[in-house]
Amino acid sequence: MANKWQPDKTLAPEELEKFADQRGIQYFLFAYIDILGIHRGKLVPKSSVNRVAKEGGHFCRIMFSFSATDPDMVVVPDTSTLTQLPWKPDIAWMICDLYSPVGVLFEQSPRLALKRQIERLAKMGNDWVLKSGLEFEFYLVNKDGTDLADKLDDRPGVGSCFRVDSLMRSSKVLRRICDVIDQLGWGPYQIDHEGSGGQYEINIDYVDAMTMADRHVFFKFTCQSIAEEEGVRVTFMPKPFVDRIGNGLHMHLSVWEGDKNMFLDPSGELGLSLLAYQFLAGMLHNAKALSAILCPTVNSYKRLVAAGWCPNRITYTGDNRSHMLRIPGPGQFEIRLADGAANAYLYQAAVIAAGIDGVEKDLDPGLRCDGNGYQGEPAGAEFLPQNLLDAIRELEKNRSLYEAIGVVCMDALTALKRQEWLDYMRHLTEWERIHTLDC
Repeated sequence: MANKWQPDKTLAPEELEKFADQRGIQYFLFAYIDILGIHRGKLVPKSSVNRVAKEGGHFCRIMFSFSATDPDMVVVPDTSTLTQLPWKPDIAWMICDLYSPVGVLFEQSPRLALKRQIERLAKMGNDWVLKSGLEFEFYLVNKDGTDLADKLDDRPGVGSCFRVDSLMRSSKVLRRICDVIDQLGWGPYQIDHEGSGGQYEINIDYVDAMTMADRHVFFKFTCQSIAEEEGVRVTFMPKPFVDRIGNGLHMHLSVWEGDKNMFLDPSGELGLSLLAYQFLAGMLHNAKALSAILCPTVNSYKRLVAAGWCPNRITYTGDNRSHMLRIPGPGQFEIRLADGAANAYLYQAAVIAAGIDGVEKDLDPGLRCDGNGYQGEPAGAEFLPQNLLDAIRELEKNRSLYEAIGVVCMDALTALKRQEWLDYMRHLTEWERIHTLDC
């Protein structure tokens, strides 16, 4: 960690208060991600941080589909993630691992699920590591989320894509976000205006899966915090507007052994190795179940059904953005299925689990399609789930993926997601009134 916002080494719990005194930190934010992907935490004053970091902070675990009668869970900070907030330097953030009150690992923890998939992948080769890069798409909207923050950017279709005037009008908040992650050494390499008015994307360098997942959490936290200070709001909602493109969360990935990219084979088709194609085939084979994790909300399927720069069929291709999986160049492929609501840790965990499944079963992805996926090519390609309930059912049916990620974790996820679907079905829309009132 070679930047002024993080310590030069991983600190022991008993070193945190001293570090706080040196850096002017008054509070530590002990944070975690729940099963729904929501960023939660508690502020701990520096006077108590050594004790709480050593003993753990207690939280009610009702957000993991448990009742209020269940015992607490305990959060223990991973001090390697300690980051002093550049926009609020009297507070430092740490992501936490979850335990039971007696010190047993908390099986519903998304971060634990990812750790276990990382360990599985490492054992498949000589310490194999998944490296991934995420493309963060989001809208800048007004405070109540009902309209674009920049009303001059309201152009039809993809008329705003890469518009310099629109980009510059929103550059203050975008540059502040980019400055933070640049100072943290994440290697942001571009900010662009995406396809719809008010929609932007920031890209960062690829790293190992756990580091990327932790950065995913902190990136969203950064965006939301800075946007609020600037009087606007950032939303990663999959489909925040009916008539605009949804927010994707594309992942570029490859598997590495030390400095060697195991997905790279210059003599392979499109520069991919047999391992890469097996991994890719695992994504295709498990695509319907993956949808419940990569597209985890009711709103997610408004994006998929619309098929606006996102897939709706289980296909792969070369450098073509109309399919679920894309091979943009040698040594990697891109997953275009996921959206901005995806859980930072379960996303990476599910991808590794599906990839391992493809390798273990020596799966073949079949012929790629270089036609237009949005126009139904290739004929006969299977559709992705059309709603959240169908996706949940596919996940529950896919026992190999379900059990690989972790039965207890997946039981909690599917229980909460079924409840979310029921809550949605109790909601009456204006569309239903218009089309059914006089039936």
